Amino acid sequence: MSALSLDESQPSPYDSEPLQPNEIRLLTVEVTSIPSLQHVFPWSQPATTLSLTTNRYTLDNVPAYDAVSYVWGTAKESISVPCNGSHLQLTRNAYEMLKCFGSHGREIWVDQVSINQSDVDEKTTHIPSMRAIYARADSVVIWLGKSNAAIDLFWHEFPTLTTVAKQPDLDPWSTEPNAQGLYWPRIDDMVWVGLYHILSNKWFTRLWTFQEVVLAQQAYLLTASDTLQTTRVNALQFFDFVSRGHFMVDLDATNGSYLIYNYMAAERLHNRPTVTQLAFRACDTIMRGRESRRDNDSAVRLTEMPILMGDLLSLDVKEPVDRIWAIAGLLSEEIQEQLAPSTDYSDKGRREYWRAYLAFAKVVIEKGPSLNILEFPITLNRSPHLPSWCPDLSHKPAYRMYLDDGWNRRITDFNLLSSPDPSDKYDDKGSYDRYAAIDSHPAKSFRVDEHNALLHVTGFRLDTIAHVVSFPHVPQGLEAPDTMRDLCNWLQVDPLRTHITTFYREALQLARSLHCASSLDAHGIPEDYLRAFFADDRVASTDGTAYREAWMTLTTGGFAYFAALDTHTKEAVKPYLSRFWRVLGHVFFATQGGRMGLGAAGFAAGDSVCAFYGGEPLYVVRGDGRVRFVGVGFLPGVMEQGQREGGRVGEVREFVVG
Repeated sequence: MSALSLDESQPSPYDSEPLQPNEIRLLTVEVTSIPSLQHVFPWSQPATTLSLTTNRYTLDNVPAYDAVSYVWGTAKESISVPCNGSHLQLTRNAYEMLKCFGSHGREIWVDQVSINQSDVDEKTTHIPSMRAIYARADSVVIWLGKSNAAIDLFWHEFPTLTTVAKQPDLDPWSTEPNAQGLYWPRIDDMVWVGLYHILSNKWFTRLWTFQEVVLAQQAYLLTASDTLQTTRVNALQFFDFVSRGHFMVDLDATNGSYLIYNYMAAERLHNRPTVTQLAFRACDTIMRGRESRRDNDSAVRLTEMPILMGDLLSLDVKEPVDRIWAIAGLLSEEIQEQLAPSTDYSDKGRREYWRAYLAFAKVVIEKGPSLNILEFPITLNRSPHLPSWCPDLSHKPAYRMYLDDGWNRRITDFNLLSSPDPSDKYDDKGSYDRYAAIDSHPAKSFRVDEHNALLHVTGFRLDTIAHVVSFPHVPQGLEAPDTMRDLCNWLQVDPLRTHITTFYREALQLARSLHCASSLDAHGIPEDYLRAFFADDRVASTDGTAYREAWMTLTTGGFAYFAALDTHTKEAVKPYLSRFWRVLGHVFFATQGGRMGLGAAGFAAGDSVCAFYGGEPLYVVRGDGRVRFVGVGFLPGVMEQGQREGGRVGEVREFVVG
């Protein structure tokens, strides 16, 4: 249900002529006093009401305006307000929000008022204009609703918190002041109640709000007290504070970050709202989304869209078709023009949402040109109308995105600590050269048939899958461990612990069986297994020790075992701890050629492992002639272009993927 609707007993407040694609409707809000009993009860608040006026402009000749980002909710419209000589019905939330803009000083754009929501054609026409509307606004104002004492306390302390967070001597567990005499609040301090209240706002769970703030030149968070006293905070500074504090600061093994969501401590906080990892991830994804744009006028690159879409799958939408149109504004104007004919919010368009997915995937492949969309995790429940190569974004993925370009990403302290060749570390040129050899190959060719949605790619077969070790459960909804302590302990409390340990033991046994003719003892860890586990060839033979210590930490000793390790061993073990969690949902497989690999859920014996020219991972297909795409995979020793050519067992051919 819309937050605003027309009062059918009144003439429409909108022009008889719908907005054209290059037009915009801006809103002026006037707050007026109404007769009240304040003269009798002077302690009461003066009564006010709203009056709305809209003005129509072309996007090329529009005055300064702010765009509002807001979750409208589903409450029934209950308040009638004057608008252009007629009336609109507003929800109470919408009414309270608009009252805060009565003295704003400039016009605003609010989608539910600025677009006639009862006119499907006008709504459909303006979906492609979202990029221009939010990018051209002077600022995007994010309405987070009514404030409370805890939120006000957090906003009051926020400038100090951001200052202390940047100090190199920050210790979030200390009760002593730092060198500047500033304190960091205890984990159970009431100031964090305010933060939890902010992060529990529905705004952080909605997909449409993501592109609105990523496109913004400036963005502000807005809250208001019962007396409409507003607090306005730099939104990007807040998102950065949460993102860096929760995910990106590498302190000692005990903390892992300066902004820790400690569930046990949080339970002791009075009036604590429910907060999940989703809000923290939303802040992080917003910052990474902004970084993926080179400047305010640029678009997110098509090659980065699959990873971004994966990050955004946890955010809510009303319609499956929103998975595309809620982020389409991040693309270039050229791409949006190509997608525009597929924009359809009619009943038929919403019902046949898969057409939007297909149109989007086709554009990414042909205009990239890139096969990155194939790296998107498969979903176990798929629309029968979609070809095997096109992601179905209406369902949760069967596993986490892991098999992309990680095998070629430069080695840093955060993705791989050991390497047989120290010169690999921070080698940007080496990574680029390997990528260019694949991406710029003259045989690279992708196209999608317009009439039958068949994907045509050029490549060759490398090997055939002989055995598969799969995880019997789909780990949907499993939150990433918050801290190093949680990362060390998650397996011991996981209800699927037996299945998880069996999965890794069987995979290791399969790898050992491939090396039975070697001198490797029964307890050794083959390098090919470690390479498959990491999905990276650059693993040193000494990493077997780190693997064993990580396994002991997860299955037996937990954080106490990890804490007792020496510093050097801890650093070597950390990457393995996170990868034991990230690999779940994938399969280990052995090939007829004696290789050990890692791949997508759903691989089976007899599937072909192929290299497609222009694609960084390997691709597994099923069948002959017209093939079915199963998923992407990694095989040690054949990931670089020269290695692939040397390992080719089939002729170069065109694959037709249905």
